[in-house]
Amino acid sequence: MESYLDKQLKNPEFAKVYAEEGLINDFTELLATEMKKQGLTKKSFAKKLGVSERNVTRVLQGYKVSLRKAARMAHALGFKIEMQFVK
Repeated sequence: MESYLDKQLKNPEFAKVYAEEGLINDFTELLATEMKKQGLTKKSFAKKLGVSERNVTRVLQGYKVSLRKAARMAHALGFKIEMQFVK
């Protein structure tokens, strides 16, 4: 039996938004987890990046996450982002 999600994913617009939001959610979860591991608050991480605390908060909420910003944040935590296309 086909799940509700499987049915929805047949809609191209839904599938596009689902993929976008999933990627943003994955990134923000990784970011928050690593900040916690490193003992960084939003305020201290913002200072390390040279941005406002509000900027960090907005990214953690999934707003205005560009590849450039994501790469900069990962680098500030001592990481780089690797990507691949998956079918």
